[in-house]
Amino acid sequence: MALSWSTVVLVLVWVGANSVTDADIRDFITQWPNCPYLQDKFRDDLKLEFLLKLFSHDSLKNKLASLKYECSAEGMAGLMIRDPALREGRPRDGKGYLFRTTFTRPEGSESEKDIMDLAARTVKDAVGKKGSASEFGCNYGKKDGEHVVVCVFLR
Repeated sequence: MALSWSTVVLVLVWVGANSVTDADIRDFITQWPNCPYLQDKFRDDLKLEFLLKLFSHDSLKNKLASLKYECSAEGMAGLMIRDPALREGRPRDGKGYLFRTTFTRPEGSESEKDIMDLAARTVKDAVGKKGSASEFGCNYGKKDGEHVVVCVFLR
């Protein structure tokens, strides 16, 4: 049974943040766009793993219904991975501030799944501080011997 976006939001609001289960989070996240047209696309399995880990933290369950996943933000994050100079300074758009958070880890013995878990733990603190964000997108890649996860948020 496929759930509509509005149904999922209504269910999450109705049940409350404290009783949101991992299955609820998975259902909600799988309704977000998968951004198939991006050149630097977050691989679907890793994206799901990362977002499940990120939003399973109790401090973020109540933010899930208020955030909208945007392919344009995922694309910007991918560009920032490809060209690290784009991560310099504070990015802006014409309407308000864009802000980003970055997780890097040297390539080693950890699996990509483990990297998603570590990145989610790091990024969750930034999401909590960026509480007024309404849209976001994240991406993952390997660059210069490092695993890199970048998330871009828009207020």
